[in-house]
Amino acid sequence: MIIEKCIQGSAEWHRLKLGVISTTGAGDIITPPSRELSDLIHLVAIDNFSAGRITRKDGERLCATGRVNYKPVSLESFNCPKCIEIWGRDSRQGPAVVARIETVKGGELSASRTPYMLKKLAEWALGRDVDEFGGNAWTERGHEYEGDALDFYSLQRDGVTPESVGFIYKDETRLTGCSPDWWCPPDGGVEVKCPSAWVHMGYLLAHGVPRQYKLQTQFSIWCTASKWWDFISYHPDLPAVLVRTYPDPDTQAALDKHIPAFIAEMLEARELLRQRGVVSPLEAGE
Repeated sequence: MIIEKCIQGSAEWHRLKLGVISTTGAGDIITPPSRELSDLIHLVAIDNFSAGRITRKDGERLCATGRVNYKPVSLESFNCPKCIEIWGRDSRQGPAVVARIETVKGGELSASRTPYMLKKLAEWALGRDVDEFGGNAWTERGHEYEGDALDFYSLQRDGVTPESVGFIYKDETRLTGCSPDWWCPPDGGVEVKCPSAWVHMGYLLAHGVPRQYKLQTQFSIWCTASKWWDFISYHPDLPAVLVRTYPDPDTQAALDKHIPAFIAEMLEARELLRQRGVVSPLEAGE
């Protein structure tokens, strides 16, 4: 991990990010993983509860009231790591079992990965930011209230000392990195939002990391090998939202799998562009 001290939004900050896979690009490379619970599915134990062997009886499902006369069965009794609940009863054919199965959706390549790669290649080739977004009234609002949000956060998280940093590279390759609103060494960081009242109301009702920021916080954890990441939504006239999130194994595994592959493909594309005459200003001093 390499920490670069600079002012976020400055020319130096923009330069550090050129051609680098950063937090906001994670969603352009992979789809956010999520876990879904099935209906109660009928399973059949081949031997008995303690044998630890289960086969699924496809096509046979039970409604929520279908577990009447069933009793809870220890999850450890079966070799079924995806089972969330297991309920069993005796039957003439042997122990009959119903369970909820947890499956992971997403975590695969996103359809927007190619446009994102082209953008990163363009930044590398031109040596400048090709994103036309220059901020708006809401980003200015965020800057206006960020100090108040920091004061609130410091009162809520006793013993945590937030620091302002410019950009954090994951490693010496300087090809992936994040730009935390606040860095809390050595264990975590903070994502800060100061949205409109109506957006903040949605965050209050959900009281969790909003879906659109879950992958960003997980990417920041991945880049910095952090133990946690806090999300805060602050509005001066409403109760704040402060939620701590931890490394999600499914998302971390998806990042481990797809980000290095994306980088390898991007580096191959850079080499091909060099062969076709592109000279990157970012490499002029090498």
